[in-house]
Formats: sequence, structure tokens, C-alpha cells
Amino acid sequence: MTDLVAGGIDIAPTSVPEARSMIDAGRVKSLALMAPERNPVFADVPTLKEEIGSSYTLGEWRAIGGPKGMDPAIVARLEAALEKAYQSSIYQDFMKKQGFGAVWRNTADFTEFLEKTDAIMGDTVDKLGLKR
Repeated sequence: MTDLVAGGIDIAPTSVPEARSMIDAGRVKSLALMAPERNPVFADVPTLKEEIGSSYTLGEWRAIGGPKGMDPAIVARLEAALEKAYQSSIYQDFMKKQGFGAVWRNTADFTEFLEKTDAIMGDTVDKLGLKR
């Protein structure tokens, strides 16, 4: 966002909530969401499908990681605490108010999600002829 506002680049992929202050200040414009439907917090921002006919979607994600081989009891305890925080009305209300989507994935589900995402992105990099 800093390079975009400074004029060093012409476009930057970022989440709309993270760009909100720059959008509100009139420093940048959100062109489209890479989502299947509009975000109700940013209802005036079209989807890629609406704007250019592309069904391409991509979302951001957040995660907490630990070292490989971490004690499974510690992983289980952290996972339970994180899920409790995720399910809290404080977290849910904040995320919704800011316009962020939120999906809970436990350790196994998130690992599977990362593996699928890595495969998709790797295929994209290969199709573009880039090195990975």
C-alpha cells in the first residue's frame, strides 16, 4: 500500500479491509473483490466476476504456527484456546465490522487447505512459466 500511494507501483493485490484507511482517505480505489460475492461492508466494490467476467477467487488467511514436531498435547491445548477465541463474540464482531471473512479450521483441516492452496498456486506459477 505504501508503494502504491507513493506511485512506485500502479496496482496492489490486498484485502479491502486492510486497505480501508487508504480507500477512506481517497488515496486508493478498490477495483474488485476476488470473491464469489460482494462484501456487505464494502458493498460498492464489485467482484471480479461482475467487473471482468472472471470466476477467479482468492482469499487471505491467518494462522498460528509452531515448530515441526511440536508436542501434540501443546498443539491440542493451543488449538482449543484458539478455537475458543475464534468463537468469541468479541472476535466475530470485530471481524464482521471490519469486513473480514472468517473460517475456523483445525490443525488437520488447515494443513489440508495449505496443501491444496500450494498445489493450485504452484500450477499457476508453472502455467505462467515462472520458477518456483
